Amino acid sequence: MIRPIDLPYRPDSLEPVISEQSMLLHFALYERYIQRVNTAAPGLHSAQEAVVAAKDAHDLAMLHNAQQILNHEFAFLSMKPAFSNAPPSGSVGSLIAEQWGDPAEFWSDWLRASTGMFGSGYVWLVMYLDEIPFGQLRIVALPNSDGPTGGVLPLMAMDVWEHAWYIDHPLMRDRYAAGWLDMLADWERVNARLHAGVS
Repeated sequence: MIRPIDLPYRPDSLEPVISEQSMLLHFALYERYIQRVNTAAPGLHSAQEAVVAAKDAHDLAMLHNAQQILNHEFAFLSMKPAFSNAPPSGSVGSLIAEQWGDPAEFWSDWLRASTGMFGSGYVWLVMYLDEIPFGQLRIVALPNSDGPTGGVLPLMAMDVWEHAWYIDHPLMRDRYAAGWLDMLADWERVNARLHAGVS
């Protein structure tokens, strides 16, 4: 049976970007995805197993639910309690400075990807691992339950489904995305994911 992760922060610690009400609703939706997969395939122990099983069975509904479990967990663990961030540091900060020159340019590209997505999905920061340009970072916006595949290392994800932001920022996804990147992005974890993925 798949079980929900324990969040490393309190539901009210993401304010003012994400309210306690929004976070509790968001986590309840994540638990609903888990419940659906557990009902469909009670013998599985992880969302990764559920993705494989759903593909083998050509079960699109279970696949979407399993991918949403993975995406939500990755996005939840891309955040930390709200605090005004310094620019990204460590290895990721160096790569951003090398590729974007000015952190403000990275911010602009992140917001452009966030607001330019039609409908729902996630904005990801990924690194290419097995193709040219090897070692390059990219910001990618993927729709619905899609996640990065094909030789890339996911480093950070921001949920832009409406349930993640609409209660707190109605009609203002740009304000949510800016606040998320400025106050919630967990750059320490992003660096840890980078080092684990390339070691």
